[in-house]
Amino acid sequence: MLGARKRAYPHSMGVSEENLDPNLIPPHHTTLKHADLDPSLEEAFFATQTTEYQPQPHLPFDQNFTYQTKSHPQPTRTITTPPPSYRPNVRYDLLLRDASKANRSTNISSKLTSTPVQNQKQSRTLSHPIPSPQRKTSKLAHHHPSTPNLALPGPSGHRNPPATASSIIRTLHDLCGLPQEIGKIYEEKGIHKLYQWQEECLPFLKQGTSVVYSLPTSGGKTLPAELQLLRCSLLQQKKALFVLPFISIVAEKAESLSRFSNQLTDSVEAYYSHMGKMPVPPGKQIMVATIEKAFAIVNHMIEEKRLDELGCVVVDELHMVGDGDRGVLLEIMLSKLVYLRPGTIQIIGMSATAPNLDKMAHWLRAGAYTSPFRPVPLHEYVKIGPSILNNSMKEVRRLVPVHPNDRDHLLALCSEVCPTHSVIIFCSSKDQTTKCADDLYRMMASIFGQNGQNPTHQNPFQADMLEYKKADKAILLSNLKSVGSKDSIWDRIIPYGVAFHNAGLTSEERELIEQGFSDRVLTVLTSTTTLSAGVNLPARRVIIRGIKTGIENITARVYKQMCGRAGRAGMDDYGESFLMPMNPKQDTAHVKRLVSSPMEPVLSSLKGACSHAIKRIVLDSVCGGIANTFTGIATFLSCTLIAQQIDAEVWTAKITAALDYLISQGFLVVLVHAEGSHHALPSPEEQLETFDATPLGHACYKSTLSPEEAIVLHAELNKANQGMVLSDDLHLCYLTVPLFDLPLDATTWQCLYRIYEGLPDIHRKIADMVGVSPGQMFNNSEMCDRVTLRRNEVKNDVLVTRYDSNHVCARFFGALALSELIQETPIEAVSAKYGLPRGSLENLRKSAATYARMVMNFCNKMGWVFLEALLQKYCPRFDHGVKEEIVPFMDIPRVGNIRARHLWNAGYRSIKEIALAKAPDMARKVRGLGPPNVAERLAGWIIRGAGELLEKQNLEMRKQLQATLELEAELHARIAPS
Repeated sequence: MLGARKRAYPHSMGVSEENLDPNLIPPHHTTLKHADLDPSLEEAFFATQTTEYQPQPHLPFDQNFTYQTKSHPQPTRTITTPPPSYRPNVRYDLLLRDASKANRSTNISSKLTSTPVQNQKQSRTLSHPIPSPQRKTSKLAHHHPSTPNLALPGPSGHRNPPATASSIIRTLHDLCGLPQEIGKIYEEKGIHKLYQWQEECLPFLKQGTSVVYSLPTSGGKTLPAELQLLRCSLLQQKKALFVLPFISIVAEKAESLSRFSNQLTDSVEAYYSHMGKMPVPPGKQIMVATIEKAFAIVNHMIEEKRLDELGCVVVDELHMVGDGDRGVLLEIMLSKLVYLRPGTIQIIGMSATAPNLDKMAHWLRAGAYTSPFRPVPLHEYVKIGPSILNNSMKEVRRLVPVHPNDRDHLLALCSEVCPTHSVIIFCSSKDQTTKCADDLYRMMASIFGQNGQNPTHQNPFQADMLEYKKADKAILLSNLKSVGSKDSIWDRIIPYGVAFHNAGLTSEERELIEQGFSDRVLTVLTSTTTLSAGVNLPARRVIIRGIKTGIENITARVYKQMCGRAGRAGMDDYGESFLMPMNPKQDTAHVKRLVSSPMEPVLSSLKGACSHAIKRIVLDSVCGGIANTFTGIATFLSCTLIAQQIDAEVWTAKITAALDYLISQGFLVVLVHAEGSHHALPSPEEQLETFDATPLGHACYKSTLSPEEAIVLHAELNKANQGMVLSDDLHLCYLTVPLFDLPLDATTWQCLYRIYEGLPDIHRKIADMVGVSPGQMFNNSEMCDRVTLRRNEVKNDVLVTRYDSNHVCARFFGALALSELIQETPIEAVSAKYGLPRGSLENLRKSAATYARMVMNFCNKMGWVFLEALLQKYCPRFDHGVKEEIVPFMDIPRVGNIRARHLWNAGYRSIKEIALAKAPDMARKVRGLGPPNVAERLAGWIIRGAGELLEKQNLEMRKQLQATLELEAELHARIAPS
């Protein structure tokens, strides 16, 4: 097969540029100085704009100029224009034609002087492809900095005066063309003015220019992107997609944008887990999605040939293209947009930790903007023993212990700012977060007293930690207990304003802790490093306890993200971070690298641990209808980030290897056509190979599984089709437990063998059917410390996916726990039985819900309708962890699984019955609604929620009926003439 491909494509081991689409080849840049152009040509540059996209041949064109202010020496701004062929709205051919006539010298430098800037000391870098249409000369050099969003202190420490109430309304209307209602909502949020850099970026975003920009955390990156999403939906009447890395942030952002939806009757919908309508409904819409859901949305729109409905895609945390499997999905999705709609779909990328932003801009055919602007200054320190060192490793002060047990001075650092301000302590592991919080509590208890005992040590804090917001802490404790949290540690630590945040907590517990910290009811929060990239929870002081996350050293990017949590605009005058190595002698070299070395460049995930995922891109290009020939696939891959980071010979060789693998494993078949030949038997030179996907290939593509995972799943489902136990949930639960990344550790094996010994016969039969070996479990329980669940391993210098009997046993263990959860066994009981934290069990259930839908899509393409129907029935149960009869109740606001069960037990059998109920009757009949006065009010909310849900369902049915009638009328109109 390889030989045939070489005959058909002599360049297959090194694709040359002349063989690829000239508009998609990564261009070679040359540089022109801004001063090299005659002023009249600069005037022509901004005057020659058109509203229509007209692709031009590759004409390399860069502009660079610098300016300096009188008050601060040499702040620089760099403007870099990417290849014109990727850009809409500008006639570069006219500009370069006139430039060639000018024939000016290239040795002139330009320095523009602006009015002195007050209260703002920063240097910025701007790279953009299309200058503002209002700009006729280099007016960027004369812009005055705007007052920040919130009143912030200047260098003297005095706060800037607040802006006028109408400034944001007027600015958004004049600068963005947005209705005044938008500005009023931002004004209600406390935003009265844009930062200077935001005003500079908005004109380029307004023109539809793709832009990537990087600023430090809390620099206000999200606001310009939000405004462009609103413009895309409201003014351009197109769909807009906002891609965020975590479910918690997606839910938070969707709720925030829903205020605009309610005001302007525009649709905002969250896409994560089971949330969001698929396929995407027609009409303008702002979609807020996780990376996985965004990938599926784009694939659906490509399949349905509806990509023209999409006007703007915003990606937060763009550096996550280098984050393993999720990075692969993000890279493939963006590369498809660049390849299929160059210059017509606006891509906006944001990151605080992307040092090679110019390379990423080059990949996305976008302009780039960088700035060190941060509304709140950040001071970074290193703590070695009692010494506090600055970034240059010079001692600036020494700490004094405030408690005999405070050997690492952690309590001393907290006492300097608490409770007036807050502290986040990042720990290396989940267990360390709990231990650290408990250690702080024990020291505080001896200072402030406990259970009526007198304090034994002097108070170093700014106030009594027990008395500070005491009533609010009591409410927080009550709320934690109301969501099922029975951990006694909360009763000890929360009265002192201390809490921990890790994956062992349920989502409801994490939300309550986050809200308590945001409201400053909690002032000390210990957390794992995942919080650094999660929800927005800044603090005055960040303490990084150790240089590891798990067993790996933290990277400079993670370190900067953690430091970025320090300093809250509008509440803190400055932020501080303290890096505390646990073994100073051993860790000194890495500490110096973290505080002084630049961040690592963002590399494609396909270049490192996920290099095997090149097979997924090749399969995606064929199944998605993007390309079906070697040249077409190579052209598509030239639009990926990996193509910018490795030699052409390397990645074309990877394409060849991927095609061979996909053909040999039955994902693709080769079709040979005659090209330009009228002979009955064309010569080898006239033969053209094309690739077509098999049902297995389409199933792999539709499910978004990797080819390696698809092979394992195909074998399991084939086995299940031949015989499956339907009298129990366990067998189906096993099929929906993800293949990898299970929340299990070494101690699980002992627990699993103990549980297996007590299983009923039906469960043992299922264990035997799926391939569980009791002997394997016994051996693993005896040497549990040496048993690992590795996903990948290296064989012959090639990274391969590993799936063995240990994974089967681990999945069966997860299936046992999952089957109890969907039978409504209390999560505390399941946690105690299986030795897994409540948060891990919740994550297992949510992962199973997502994976079940992937398996369902796989079955659909394979034609296994029976399994597909079974999975479709079980997916809502995995979503909520309930039995089938109360699944419909889970969509009612303020109704969780416990309350839904109480409604069922009280005799309510449908949403309609709940909507027609009387509040006093429901308050009397349903348990768990609280005291009579509270119960009746809550019952009223539930009844109204049920009514609104019915109305929403009826509206959806009417829309579907209307669409059906319109389709029927269209078909009749087509048939009528014939």
